[in-house]
Amino acid sequence: MSKITNFFTPGTSSDARKRSKVSSNSDNDNKDEDDEPPAKRSLKSTSEATEERCASSKKSSVSSEDVYRIINDVFTEDQKKVLYHYHRCRERNCSSLGADEKQRLSSKKDKFQHEWLFEANVYCQKTGLRWLVFVEGEGMYCLICKKYKRRNQQNKSDVFNEKPCVRYKTTAINEHGQSQKHSAAISCEMLNRVSVFQKELDERQKVNDSVLFKVFYSIYWLAKEGIANKKAAGLLTLLEKLGVNDLKYFDHGSPASVREMFSTLGCAVKENVVTRAKTAGCFGLLVDDVSDISVMEQIITFIQFYDKDSSEVTVEFLSVDNLLEKHDSANAVAMFHTIQSNLQACTLSTDKLIGLATDGASVMVGRKNGLGAKLKDVNPRLISVHCVCHKLALACTDAKDDGNLKFIKEVETVVTQLWKVFENSPKRLACYLKVQQQLKNLKLSNEKSRKMVAKKLKKACDTRWLSFSSTIQSLYADLVAVLQTLKQLKQDPGQPAAYGLLKKINKVKFIGAVYILKWVLPVLATLSKSF
Repeated sequence: MSKITNFFTPGTSSDARKRSKVSSNSDNDNKDEDDEPPAKRSLKSTSEATEERCASSKKSSVSSEDVYRIINDVFTEDQKKVLYHYHRCRERNCSSLGADEKQRLSSKKDKFQHEWLFEANVYCQKTGLRWLVFVEGEGMYCLICKKYKRRNQQNKSDVFNEKPCVRYKTTAINEHGQSQKHSAAISCEMLNRVSVFQKELDERQKVNDSVLFKVFYSIYWLAKEGIANKKAAGLLTLLEKLGVNDLKYFDHGSPASVREMFSTLGCAVKENVVTRAKTAGCFGLLVDDVSDISVMEQIITFIQFYDKDSSEVTVEFLSVDNLLEKHDSANAVAMFHTIQSNLQACTLSTDKLIGLATDGASVMVGRKNGLGAKLKDVNPRLISVHCVCHKLALACTDAKDDGNLKFIKEVETVVTQLWKVFENSPKRLACYLKVQQQLKNLKLSNEKSRKMVAKKLKKACDTRWLSFSSTIQSLYADLVAVLQTLKQLKQDPGQPAAYGLLKKINKVKFIGAVYILKWVLPVLATLSKSF
């Protein structure tokens, strides 16, 4: 390989034509050049010409970091391992191809010459880029055309772009450097450098997938935490202020767009559940008919199956449907058609449906016209059961009406009245919280801290199976504070309810019942949760 010289000076037009002719006739008469190619090499250049040439080249040249950034974007990891480019070869002091590549090219008439990477004809004056790239095992590429994926407008050729050029001749390199698609790629590069809008568009396109992932993950977090959908816009604004700058490119923050994203997430989660359920040999459904706060009659369906991924029986939410949207009454026929439609939409076969758990309503468990009976007509193997948890709750409720356990009913009534006394009066609640703080010997500086330490009593409700257990637990934990508060309130003539409750609670029988229920109810709650 010829010695690289740093002495350059512009040549005459006749000299340039002679050199071009020599270069096209001989593939081995090429010389290595510096980063900024001249029209002609000369050892007789003056120092003034050299300084002027170097000064002008520094303005147009592109840094190695920018070149490496382009290479990383347009070439794969495997290609980069065997890639040759001016900047890489210069840093590595590379002067020839690898031995394996030389062996591969030995049988070919025309061979790629490493010196071509340093030639003037592969340097673009406008962009300051050396565009010739060689990849072992493939061929020659154009760095600029590959970046912008430019093709020949006439024959749609993508050589030097998607496909490597394997015509190892200087004429092929010169022809590409003068082609229309190469000029178009150069125009795109120059436009990209000077246009602020183009840069923003490129950046937006680059981070598009990342932005969507962050937005959908944030919305998924809202759904998992049970936070209102309308908080999505505020959450995204907060994330952007905290440094997630890519979110400024997200332009779909309207309520309609947020609802659509929640719907898309729901479809994705449902698809995952259905895919896992299909791998199971069979599945069961848990169905209930409820009315929501908008007085809409709805049927909620859960699916139970053996999950091969976790090796456990799992219960997942499947669907919620408005029964009166397509039917006049929320009867067994309406429920049957709704469930069948959902299973067909999920491509779940009714042949695998072998279990149905519902409440004890006749519309569900009716022997002839109930939902279970109609599903059995489709799949005789189906087993319909009354929900064990619901049975347990009914048994506990009925047990309180038994003569021997009537006092348990009285305890529940007193606890409910006690909750109402404190919940419906800020004055009584404040007195109760102060007593709690005094008993714990705490001096808290702000309202938030006081609320964290002071605990309110919980409400017991017949339709909430586990609520009585949590109510007894909270009363057991703060029984002394409750008694002290009622003693203070009974001194106020305007608090007759406090006097009556204190009279009922401050008895050995009531306190003993609370202590017994404190140990019994958690067992029943655990039994209910296990089903």
